[in-house]
Amino acid sequence: MQAAQKAVDLARQAADPQPASQLELAEALALLGYSQFEAARFTQGPEYSNALHCAEQSYAEARRILTALQQAGTLPETGRSTLGDAVNALATIAAKLAETAVANR
Repeated sequence: MQAAQKAVDLARQAADPQPASQLELAEALALLGYSQFEAARFTQGPEYSNALHCAEQSYAEARRILTALQQAGTLPETGRSTLGDAVNALATIAAKLAETAVANR
């Protein structure tokens, strides 16, 4: 997960408004979200919810960037699968968070 966070940090530093740079940042964020989601599987209680929320934030930012590129007509074909993955991951995370909320009642 540290490597994924470092990739995001580097992508943010290098980010400019060019589509390729924005795509690189979004892909780094999606990888971070994936790492956070996987790490959540090995936690319990409040740590589990916190890890899911971190993953949700990373995926949501990736989706926002990719959606903006798509709306501008500059999302490369390779970015479409990352966008789909981010949308699916957000749905999965939302379901897990809902399960957690119900279980905590």
